[in-house]
Amino acid sequence: MIKAVAFDIDGTLYRNSSLNSLLGSWFMKNHRQLRAYGKIRKEIRALDAAGQWNAREHFFTKQGELLGRELGIDAIKAEEWVEKEIYQGWAPLFEYIPPIRYLEPTLAALKREGYKIAALSDFPPEQKLVNMGIEKYFNVILGAENIGYLKPSPVPFAELAKALDTAPNEILYVGDNVEYDIMGAKKAGMQAAYIGPCWAFLGKIRAKQEGACFILSNYANFMKKLKCIAA
Repeated sequence: MIKAVAFDIDGTLYRNSSLNSLLGSWFMKNHRQLRAYGKIRKEIRALDAAGQWNAREHFFTKQGELLGRELGIDAIKAEEWVEKEIYQGWAPLFEYIPPIRYLEPTLAALKREGYKIAALSDFPPEQKLVNMGIEKYFNVILGAENIGYLKPSPVPFAELAKALDTAPNEILYVGDNVEYDIMGAKKAGMQAAYIGPCWAFLGKIRAKQEGACFILSNYANFMKKLKCIAA
């Protein structure tokens, strides 16, 4: 029985293309740093998969050290760049980013019908939800970085279940990334649903192969599909 529904944020509550369209000049200015940032995030996940990552108390410091090494700059300056340019710099843009169609009516329906609602994102989530005007629907909002591990590590998913006070098999996790969201949630004992744009054929095929309960392009039929698996 599903008692809680948890959502990824980026690409799940809004389209990544909506954010990218607002970051055109920023991408050009920061392409070198962003490329290095993407590389070290993959490294963090690889270290975690190999059992060599432990950053419950100091994720941001360790991330800064890796980014500083990659860019050839001081680790503190690298950490400050991430904080200023990504964490703080992107958040105000969410006042202008529309949610995926039918998201807010779906959140309202979930709340009305008694489901617990949560968000778990690899990036700091709170200000995004505030600026999108949907924070009020969420019982739990977690950032994986504050926990010290990135998805698909089982640690953030375990913390999510703990915060919701709900067994993993009673949680449906919704995301747009097959490896991080669908596979990560499934390995943590949760059920999972995939959402992606209508043209994301390969993602939808792979999500089905990895055991997604259902697949969506928007939230129009979310409640109907949820009720099919909730009993």
